[in-house]
Amino acid sequence: MLHIALGAVIIGGVVLALLGNETRNQHARFQRKESQLRQETAQQRANIQAAMVRSAAYQEYRQYIEMHYASVQTANQAYDLYASAKHVIDQLYNQLNISGEQIMLLKQQRQLQNGTDREATHQILQQQYDIHHELKRAIEGYKQQKNAYYQEIKMLNEATAQLKQYIRHHTGQAGREWYARLQQRQV
Repeated sequence: MLHIALGAVIIGGVVLALLGNETRNQHARFQRKESQLRQETAQQRANIQAAMVRSAAYQEYRQYIEMHYASVQTANQAYDLYASAKHVIDQLYNQLNISGEQIMLLKQQRQLQNGTDREATHQILQQQYDIHHELKRAIEGYKQQKNAYYQEIKMLNEATAQLKQYIRHHTGQAGREWYARLQQRQV
């Protein structure tokens, strides 16, 4: 980094008298301009630093906004998957109820039968029991997945809410304005 040191050049009255008229005028102009130039130089350095900080803050703001958007999109997809799992579980429960009803009907039918008919109904009943147990296992598997999705969605939503507050409080005016717009959309 280049440092330029500017300072007033003080020339004593004796030396000034030795200089020609034009040189004295140049010296006077230098004295007037030197102070102004020092202020302008300091102001330009401050402007450059402020622009760099604003640019970095804006880049950080944009990065966090993009993260927030991606997080919301991911949460929406995870919620859709969660809703699908709930739907499948509901349908499996319907099938389980139907299976239970069939088991009761087969038991009643078996009680009224004798011999080979009873044995055939017993075989069908055993198959229905297998289907019933398979439905229960499927329901449990989906419940576990659904609960895992729910936990993931919950953690992601908490992290997204924290990110939203971080953007609001740590990315300057742009972050506060973004947060206000987001709140307006949610109303």
